[in-house]
Amino acid sequence: MTCLTSQCSRPELAMLAPAPDRARSAGNGLHRRALTVGRLLQLALGVAFACALAQGLADAKSDREVPVPASGDAARTRIAEIRAYMQRVKNTFMATGRVHLYARVSGQTTLIRVPDSRRWPEATEASYNVVHDLRDRVVAFVEVPTSESGDWYNEYLHYFDADGRTLVFERSSSFFNGCPVKARERTISYFDPTGRLLSREYTLTDFGGSPVDASRCDFMYRYPYQIFRSWPELARSIGLKP
Repeated sequence: MTCLTSQCSRPELAMLAPAPDRARSAGNGLHRRALTVGRLLQLALGVAFACALAQGLADAKSDREVPVPASGDAARTRIAEIRAYMQRVKNTFMATGRVHLYARVSGQTTLIRVPDSRRWPEATEASYNVVHDLRDRVVAFVEVPTSESGDWYNEYLHYFDADGRTLVFERSSSFFNGCPVKARERTISYFDPTGRLLSREYTLTDFGGSPVDASRCDFMYRYPYQIFRSWPELARSIGLKP
């Protein structure tokens, strides 16, 4: 389990701890030290509690691609419901064209609206697909960075509930180099409405679907990415109106 904010594992958190009081006498010195220990304990518990609340949308790169099994029947039931929702979004909205396309272009400060997928601007650095439901709510967002070499293809996909909160983050990467064979890796993280991680799935296969031994691979295309709590938070980060 990890924490949402990297502060929970950064050394500068120590700066939040109160400095120990200097005792003016041997008697009150012991008392003050006891109070200081108490305050430090309270602080530690508070930080741990904050991390536990925010654990789901982790930014720690070391555990991003490590599977986390669902804990308990309630979590497994919820994940099954989320998977059904993902399928509806794919079949109903992505397949029927309720998608707005945008391009992030080198040298441009704002995104460019793209009329269709055959007319991407020159110098496109990343394509963004914003998927809407029948009530015009955003239910999914797909980011695809441009691979100039063509040796890799990365895709980052958020699914949102009716209130715009992130339900799922899916990362997929296909690449020709780094493994003994051409490979695809896929990570799917499921979240509850508070952002707590319910489960994380990870697969690494060849292009035919057979498992690949990760110890034999050098993952050169695991570029940094961000998991957002909600559509409004994501939209603001790229300059779109939520």
